Amino acid sequence: PAIELPDLASISGSRPRVAVGPEEVLAELERLRERQASWIEEPEETLAAVGHQVTVDFVGTIDGVAFEGGTAEGVEIELGSGRMIPGFEEQLAGARSGEARSLDVTFPSPYGNAALAGKAAVFAAKVTAIKRRELPALDDDFAKDLGDFETLDDVKRKLQESLEAQRRQAADQVLERSLLDDLVSRTSFEVPPTLVARQLE
Repeated sequence: PAIELPDLASISGSRPRVAVGPEEVLAELERLRERQASWIEEPEETLAAVGHQVTVDFVGTIDGVAFEGGTAEGVEIELGSGRMIPGFEEQLAGARSGEARSLDVTFPSPYGNAALAGKAAVFAAKVTAIKRRELPALDDDFAKDLGDFETLDDVKRKLQESLEAQRRQAADQVLERSLLDDLVSRTSFEVPPTLVARQLE
């Protein structure tokens, strides 16, 4: 027969206290704000810098010959993100929209494409746009954009509830594992691993 575990809700004295501080709610709110950010095109004279999103057309060559996968148009790259091979983003810093640049880079070794690993390449690149990230203001309009909320306080309350529920669930899992371990240590018979796994599920 299956081992019956007590109802976790009834073990109030054993359950770890769940607490979510206001700084955690604000951190989660900031993550939401980051996801709602928009990209605003900068004036033509703006110099690309870390944090900007640059739109680039490029053609890559090795020993003067274009290679497969080395040509693209309209690629959006956030400078400083480390998304491109080393040296690529860094050499776009300081460029203006409409500027062409020659980027000298070396593919890492190892690299996903073994044919390119460790090889030096030149990318003829042209910056076609530079944009900056604009975060929305933390106000009631921001709350309404997130969904069924009227005020920012409504969002904060929902985040508080959600974080507390996640923490309670994690605490319950720890407690249940602890109860199972204790139960196993008190038994005079060998508990099959499959039974333990089934109870955990």
